[in-house]
Amino acid sequence: MQKPLWLLKMELAIIVAVANNGVIGNKGDLPWRGKIPGDLKRFAELTLGHPCIMGRTTYESLPERFKPLPRRTNIVVSRLRSYMGEGIIVVGGVQEAYEEASKRDEIAFCIGGQKIFESMLPMTDRIYLTRIHESFVGDRYFPDFNFNQMWNEVDREDRRTEEGLEYSFVEYVRNDESS
Repeated sequence: MQKPLWLLKMELAIIVAVANNGVIGNKGDLPWRGKIPGDLKRFAELTLGHPCIMGRTTYESLPERFKPLPRRTNIVVSRLRSYMGEGIIVVGGVQEAYEEASKRDEIAFCIGGQKIFESMLPMTDRIYLTRIHESFVGDRYFPDFNFNQMWNEVDREDRRTEEGLEYSFVEYVRNDESS
């Protein structure tokens, strides 16, 4: 017998690339677009087949050829109740997005933007962070909080592009004490 949804706990993961100065975006784009091909490959591998929760502006910033993100349930949070798009599920808030994702899978990925990260961080179980070891100009930032206090680092892979840009893939799991 299948358990009712309210008895199940879906794992919520944030997947994000963050520059040293906290920047995650600039004018609707990634400031490092095209400079870190390994990051997009990792994003695709981790999120494939899973629900992806995002804000409306993040969805609109996706390249047209990736709208909606293929082979993923695209859940878009928008205060515009009339917002629509082919192949997406539009919800009014992050709690509704979480509930919608939990109907579909045991894990969902929050992919941004800034306001969605801020709202979903308290519900998040895991963070897949691409830490870019350089500062970038931007107008969107990842929430400022202490990774070491609330999170355990469980994996790290340091990398460098052919052009010399250093970055790390870091995986964090929420401390049991911070839940």
